[in-house]
Amino acid sequence: MANELKTTWFDEEVLGPDDFPAMAENIKQALRNQQPIGPAIEPFVRLGSFPTLRPVETFLMALDKTLHIPLEGNECYYDVVMCDPGLLPLDTWFSVLHEFLHWTECVLEWCRPPDQCEFRSEIGQNIFNQLLGLEFVGPNNNYDKWTGYWLRGIERNEGYIFDTVSSAIAGVEFLIQRAAEIRTLSPRRKHINHCFEQLIEYVRQEQLAKSNRVGAGGCAS
Repeated sequence: MANELKTTWFDEEVLGPDDFPAMAENIKQALRNQQPIGPAIEPFVRLGSFPTLRPVETFLMALDKTLHIPLEGNECYYDVVMCDPGLLPLDTWFSVLHEFLHWTECVLEWCRPPDQCEFRSEIGQNIFNQLLGLEFVGPNNNYDKWTGYWLRGIERNEGYIFDTVSSAIAGVEFLIQRAAEIRTLSPRRKHINHCFEQLIEYVRQEQLAKSNRVGAGGCAS
């Protein structure tokens, strides 16, 4: 595996500032109608701006970042090692993208109440779903938990949704820029990559041996 990661990107905005008000209004209406916000965002995302974002594995690998993601309904954490995101099940992409948006809150020094942080990550995740060609995620436990807070925030403060939307887009563009950078991998990352390569090769050999046993009329177990 190469010691450097490099991706080519187009220097164009994911979403133009002039589109903020219309998209914010779409999101607001979706929430009021208890509908997912993905389709409300879709018309405004510039799909042609970053064509090499896909597939999702390429993008996540280029980020070269390990996240600690909470297990649903539990306080413990598991590591997502981004050196080989191909090992992740497809339904994990949404959680990973959501948590990456949370990570950018710290990086961009954007400090807001928890409900607004969750709103930001949901918006950013759905922008990435569009850019990466993933299916939009419908309402889930996290979405249902915070919807009431989001609606109250919108009703109480006109700037709430615009602040959240603009920061979500800044987070998305930060991650795209990070993926575009050329970085020399750290010794720890090289070691992790090496271990994963060995694991993948071991599993491949095991599957090959199993197939050969079945083909020879042996027991598959």
